[in-house]
Amino acid sequence: MPYQSGEVPVVGDHARHITGKPGKVTAVALNQGNLRNEDQVRVQWDDGSTGVGLAPASEFIFVSKPSPSEIADFLSHCPVCKEPKHVSHDRDFLKVALENNEEIRACSICGHSWIVQDHEKDNLRKALKEGIV
Repeated sequence: MPYQSGEVPVVGDHARHITGKPGKVTAVALNQGNLRNEDQVRVQWDDGSTGVGLAPASEFIFVSKPSPSEIADFLSHCPVCKEPKHVSHDRDFLKVALENNEEIRACSICGHSWIVQDHEKDNLRKALKEGIV
């Protein structure tokens, strides 16, 4: 299920939880919820805190789409598919996570979710610094 307002979630979207709390979507897992066809999102709240993980997109109301400069697209190796997959993340979230050497979870259209490996994080740091990503 998409957002309550009907839009399909995309990394970088600005959305508001049904409790009224606004935030920015940092990860999306399409059709990966406990219910069939349930989209899930991870959100960084506007107050700087983060949610507890993936939550049903249907608990959120779409507010606005991100500008292209807010999104970082890269490849990460999916351990289930055993091949690189396209991943999108909020650029600011990635920068902070990389600076603090935090875990970065990748979600791809293949439907799998995994932790980005250290060598991939090193490549991301370099690519962000050089403006490639």
